Amino acid sequence: MWYAYHKHYLIIGENMKNELKGFNFADELHKIDDMLVCSKEDFLYSYSYLDENDYEETRKFIIELMKNYYKQNNIKADVETYEENENEKI
Repeated sequence: MWYAYHKHYLIIGENMKNELKGFNFADELHKIDDMLVCSKEDFLYSYSYLDENDYEETRKFIIELMKNYYKQNNIKADVETYEENENEKI
C-alpha cells in the first residue's frame, strides 16, 4: 500500500492512476517547476501516477493562463505562432 497527496486530500491505494485521469496540477508549483526543467518522459517517469493526458491538460491550462494574462495586461506576445503550431499537432 502506498500514499499520495493531491489537491488537499490523501489518496490511498493501488489504482490511483485510474482514479485521477485528466486533471491538471497547475496549483502544484513544485510539479510545474519540474515540468519546466525535465523532458516530458522524465517528468512522467518521476510522477508515475500521472499520465500524458494529465501533463497535456496542465500544459494547456498554463498556456491559457499566460494568454489571458498577456491580453489583460496589454503585453505583446506571439500568440498566433503558438496557435499555428498547436493546430499543426492536431
